[in-house]
Amino acid sequence: MKKFAKYLFLPFILFFIFSCDLLKDKNNYYYSKNGEIDLTSWNCEKDEIISLNGEWEFYPNSFLYSNDFLEKDFNNKKILINVPSVWNESKINNKNIRPFGFATYRIVLKLKENCLIYGIKIPDMSSSYKFFVNNKLVSSSGNPADNKKDERVKFSPDFTFIQLNDGDQIIIQVSNHVLLNGGIWKSIEIGSVKKMKENRLKSIFLDSLFIGGFLFIGLYYLLFFLIRKNDKFYLYFSLFCIIVSLRTLIISNSLIFLVFPSFSGIIALKLEYLTIFIGFPIYFLYNYYIYKKYLNNIVKKIFQFSGIVLTIIVALTDI
Repeated sequence: MKKFAKYLFLPFILFFIFSCDLLKDKNNYYYSKNGEIDLTSWNCEKDEIISLNGEWEFYPNSFLYSNDFLEKDFNNKKILINVPSVWNESKINNKNIRPFGFATYRIVLKLKENCLIYGIKIPDMSSSYKFFVNNKLVSSSGNPADNKKDERVKFSPDFTFIQLNDGDQIIIQVSNHVLLNGGIWKSIEIGSVKKMKENRLKSIFLDSLFIGGFLFIGLYYLLFFLIRKNDKFYLYFSLFCIIVSLRTLIISNSLIFLVFPSFSGIIALKLEYLTIFIGFPIYFLYNYYIYKKYLNNIVKKIFQFSGIVLTIIVALTDI
């Protein structure tokens, strides 16, 4: 049985490689420069989905709206920052931007109007955001604020349709008073309604398959353990699969917010951390009971103790 247990993870590795290949359908030939992206050579109906990557205008410690950019001196206040990235990797006057704070991002779109309606995939951001096209609020996640007390954390991506015209500007207000990294850390994607719908459904399907598969196998091997209680590696493999299933539900497309829209962002963040601090000791114990004669019992106790301590810290302290 132990010889067979060494290969339990092989199907998951193959599935991961297969699923990554299925989602390779984005075109990254377009990059924004100086806060503007030229998409006039892109045909949204015929070409693939693109990511709005590159240089965005960045205004730290400010929540700005489209009317604010009509002021003559607004250009003097801007700096350029790469998206996707965390803002604390960037510098102002040779000093790193602090991770905690708030800011406004802006990009201007140059479009050849071959699509009336566009699909936009808006990722989760650290730690809350409001997404505007010109003056129109298109999406929001949590409540960005200039202080921790008023900020409501939520790591929820969104998918929406909107009419875009040449010269439109995307303005994103972001705040982070919780994590050690702040800003737009994932790509914003745009494409035709048809392609964006297909990509979203494919992504949700693969995530659901992944979650369901891990959960099923976890419960299956839990049943094995109940029958063969001397083979403890079945128990830890089962628990590890269930934890991976929970982690995927939280972080991949943030499906937990799709299923439970009012779910707390702070609780989701705590659960994300806990899946690491509990998952690693459980994975070690799975290996320990397979290779018991090769692994030191002291190392086992260290993993168990560290997992318990970190779990208590995350559960009882304010993130």
